[in-house]
Amino acid sequence: MDYTQAQDAITKVVGLMSVEDKPALVALLKRSGSLVEQSSTQTELLDAAFKAIKNSPRFRQDLSQYLSSVGTVEASADGYSNFGEDLLAKIGASPTTPNTTAAATTTAKSGTKVGNLLKSIFTKENISSAVNAGIGILGTKLQSKANATSEQNAIDYQVAAAQAAQAQAAAAAVAPAKKSWVLPVAIIGGVLLIGTIAYFAMRKK
Repeated sequence: MDYTQAQDAITKVVGLMSVEDKPALVALLKRSGSLVEQSSTQTELLDAAFKAIKNSPRFRQDLSQYLSSVGTVEASADGYSNFGEDLLAKIGASPTTPNTTAAATTTAKSGTKVGNLLKSIFTKENISSAVNAGIGILGTKLQSKANATSEQNAIDYQVAAAQAAQAQAAAAAVAPAKKSWVLPVAIIGGVLLIGTIAYFAMRKK
């Protein structure tokens, strides 16, 4: 297993969850004691999520179970069979909240965006072990920071990387006619954001 890939995948997936699966992410964070709400911004959610990956064994366990569940779901007539309904009920969230019948049908056929991203990175057979490894490695990496300043810099870097990954995923989903300019702008914006954080992090050392 490529452990760097597993760690990077968790950053990308959490970024996608902050927009595409926000109710579940909020519910998971609340179970670990975080004070986030549905009204929290993407940056606030991501900051709380990476801090919880660093500090909360419960969050790491719940996130691992949730991602393993959505990553191995099989599409069915209703889209949610074998989806880990017990876990979703336990955390007080639903896999998706489609606004229309058409949206529900699309989800049933294709699965969630979070699950599809996981399946595009890992095989169905190793999703669970890869998710566990990625969360563990990322948590250890964040825990290794010696002081509060470097810790927050590391978390800010992960937040920026997650936002950049989510922006790229959103840009890739636009109509083909728009892809030619939206995707490069999203990628450049994400790279600049990460670079800015890295620059200020180095200045503080």
